[in-house]
Amino acid sequence: MPRQNLLFLLVVVFFGLFAALHLSIPSRVLLDAERTVEREALESVDEEELIEGALSGMMARSPYYPYTAYLPPDEEEAYEDEIQGVFAGIGIGHMAIDEISGELWFTPIYDSPAWNAGLRFGERITAIDGEKVDGKSPDEIHDILVGSVDESVCLSVRSLGDVLRRYGGEETESDSAVREVEISRAMVKLDIITGYRRADGGSWIYTLDGKPSIGYIRIDQFTDETVSLFEKALEEVERQGIASLIIDLRGNPGGFLEGAAGICSSFLPKGAEVVTIRGRGGEIQNRITADGRKKYDWKLVVLIDEESASASEIVAGALADHHRATLVGTRSYGKGTVQSLYTLARGMGMIRLTCASFNRPSGKSIHREADASDDDTWGVTPEGENLVELDDYQRGAAALLADLRSLPPDEANRSEPMTRLIFDRAQKRDLIEPDEADEPIAETACDFTTPESADPQLARAAQLLSDETPSDEGDTPRN
Repeated sequence: MPRQNLLFLLVVVFFGLFAALHLSIPSRVLLDAERTVEREALESVDEEELIEGALSGMMARSPYYPYTAYLPPDEEEAYEDEIQGVFAGIGIGHMAIDEISGELWFTPIYDSPAWNAGLRFGERITAIDGEKVDGKSPDEIHDILVGSVDESVCLSVRSLGDVLRRYGGEETESDSAVREVEISRAMVKLDIITGYRRADGGSWIYTLDGKPSIGYIRIDQFTDETVSLFEKALEEVERQGIASLIIDLRGNPGGFLEGAAGICSSFLPKGAEVVTIRGRGGEIQNRITADGRKKYDWKLVVLIDEESASASEIVAGALADHHRATLVGTRSYGKGTVQSLYTLARGMGMIRLTCASFNRPSGKSIHREADASDDDTWGVTPEGENLVELDDYQRGAAALLADLRSLPPDEANRSEPMTRLIFDRAQKRDLIEPDEADEPIAETACDFTTPESADPQLARAAQLLSDETPSDEGDTPRN
């Protein structure tokens, strides 16, 4: 062997031994297991599949799973779209299975492919690409409806008129009442900031019906656009001369931490603490404070519920701790951790890693540990009469009425007969079944003629802001 080749071989062996010696024992075990599977398994296994499986299992063992997770390459783009309020689909919003017919109730998202194809509230989907939806869950149907952009899906849709006749007990010719609608999937962008009701032309009205002095802004997610869109909504309600404001964070899963800080900065003085970020061992990494942008002094109520998480809890906790807002609703979800994204080598995807936790300005912890009880400190909780629980029927009814308000006025009016029938049937308990056959169905105070009974949390917020109490910051109770 030539001398230079021998020298090269010795260098390779040296560095190989050096690397092996510096691998930790668990790393060597993992590498040995991978090689054993590749060499001895009955059928060959792709190396990348093995690595992806190992990464998924590794992340699943984290105490912060599923917040800590492995994202393979084919899920990266969908995840990034999701945190920006964008998804590939046809634009079907809330869905529910009709217990009697097995057909799918749905609300089309305004100005989505489904909406532009003529789908309307009150209609029902009977089949997708020729396959009946009866027997499928909403999650299964969702997985069928989403897909690649520009691919089409064919829906069999029962008309609103036929649905109304069926509810009225009339015989119908079902074949003639069902039409086929082919819709091409596209990127659907959700409204991140919404008002109380949609106006003609698709814009939002940011005040409550009959209460023009009370503003209403709903934040559905914290994306990188949330703060700028929220500021535009604030400018609009300021022009309308409101005296108080409801910020609705119910159902908001969170998102970017910077978005939460930006929202709080519109109501807190410059330098006021919004949240404290803590790393391993509880060490303080950062204190995020209000940045001193234009400040609004309206009296505030923040609505939260059990699905308000992460950045939503930061906003609610900070505004309450600084005596700046009254909280109404139910205890929040309890997600008080921060995740960062790390790109892996060789195009193997990303790791979403829990790297820090956060606390409210009061020092209270937000995160709910896996073994936490209701008596432990976690989340953000309204106090006294402002803790307003909803029954299952009220939750569904509140979502239904919010869907109606998201439609243009002419469509909302067109949907009213359908809505009355839904409420009437539910009041008669045709659509509410107990978990056990011998379990009585709980009574509810909700009915269509008094929409506020469907959403007593919003009604409580309006009541607080309608009171003739001063709007000074110190007059709102600490939560």
